[in-house]
Amino acid sequence: DFTLAAPGGKQVTLAELTAKGPVVLFTFIQAFTGP
Repeated sequence: DFTLAAPGGKQVTLAELTAKGPVVLFTFIQAFTGP
């Protein structure tokens, strides 16, 4: 189990998230290249 910092400063654990149902994880990766 681990703890995440949620918006507003609240601490949320993985167990709390999964207890509410399925978890959807979005990952955004942006590659920046120079000119």
